[in-house]
Amino acid sequence: MIDENLKGMYPDLVESDGLLSAIRTAFTGQPAVEINGFGTGAHYAHLATGDRSADVFIAAAQRLFIFGLCEERVCHAQGETTEFSELVGALRVGPNSRTSRRFWRGSAGRFA
Repeated sequence: MIDENLKGMYPDLVESDGLLSAIRTAFTGQPAVEINGFGTGAHYAHLATGDRSADVFIAAAQRLFIFGLCEERVCHAQGETTEFSELVGALRVGPNSRTSRRFWRGSAGRFA
């Protein structure tokens, strides 16, 4: 369950019962992606497939999804966005595809 003080900033996550649940829903039908979290999963999620992974957090001071995209346990890209749909798009390019690290680093906008 999302902390009471964050509910106003993340109504979409409240509806989904937290970040972990929302990400699992967004990746339904993609069994190759392993999705886990800590505790209730309200504020953190970890995605992995093969040697690629992503860590996702929500910010407490403002609406912001913060993430890192890693390969072979080395973080190659970090990003942030206020939109859940943009987060999911970045995660699909990250651990769920065979896109090169060069694309992660060279992507336009906040995902570079």
